[in-house]
Amino acid sequence: MLKKIIIFTLLLLLIGCEDSENIELLRTEIEAAKDQIDIILHSNSEMNQQINQLNSMIADKNGEIRDLKTNIEKLNQSEHNHYLSNIGEEYKEYMILFTYDALRELESYSISNGLISNYSKNLETIEIDLVEFVAYYDYERIEELNIDTSKNPITGSYIFNDPEEKETYELSKNFKFYVYDWNGTGELIEKSLEEYLEENSDSETIFKFDIINNKVIRITEYYLN
Repeated sequence: MLKKIIIFTLLLLLIGCEDSENIELLRTEIEAAKDQIDIILHSNSEMNQQINQLNSMIADKNGEIRDLKTNIEKLNQSEHNHYLSNIGEEYKEYMILFTYDALRELESYSISNGLISNYSKNLETIEIDLVEFVAYYDYERIEELNIDTSKNPITGSYIFNDPEEKETYELSKNFKFYVYDWNGTGELIEKSLEEYLEENSDSETIFKFDIINNKVIRITEYYLN
């Protein structure tokens, strides 16, 4: 359309020109203009072709993105359905531990470290023979407790145990007891406290006791090396 308009305009100028010399000049300009127009139209054609290619590539990418979103939604739905249909003990256990960790922010939360000196299933109570971890560089506390430093510290700390210092707590009805599976995976596993004490009556294992509202909710064996 642009080409036609320019040529038509130049033709009008040519018709209105009486001088032959000017006519030849106009004809030359018309031919040059036609060449320029052809170049511009050719360039526009190439640009349009490139634009169409880009649009095609964008459409392909948009299609890939839609497919990815669809697959992600399918995976999310599949995972959601898996949890709904397979919410077994392991998942529930994770949620319990997560809840315990969240409860640490409560003012009523505390931790005690020590050995199990007495357990009453009937009274649902447990007595803890308290221990204290004293850092090897805490010379003031080491001297205060008269700790024998000839023994190597464990995990960077000396373990101080006063047999007279004990605490008794009520056990929560849903308390959990965890020990390391030293004969298997080496990971923490849940076990029956009563069964453990029957098998390890003389145990000197140190445990961490998570306590909320003066009730023990979790007992976990310390990893000491």
